Amino acid sequence: MNEDTPHIPAMVLWGYTSGVRNLADEHFQHLLFCVECQALVDEFIDVLDEIPSSKGPEAA
Repeated sequence: MNEDTPHIPAMVLWGYTSGVRNLADEHFQHLLFCVECQALVDEFIDVLDEIPSSKGPEAA
């Protein structure tokens, strides 16, 4: 990634990963090519996967 291009703020990536926010076009383009931002999204996905469902075990 071009070092002049700022990374996407972590809270923006968290909102995108958790489904409550869309990425702006420039952020989406950045995410496609930035290994560091992709790694952070992967970490957020791992965190979200660990949160128990509020629907209980019968939802599975």
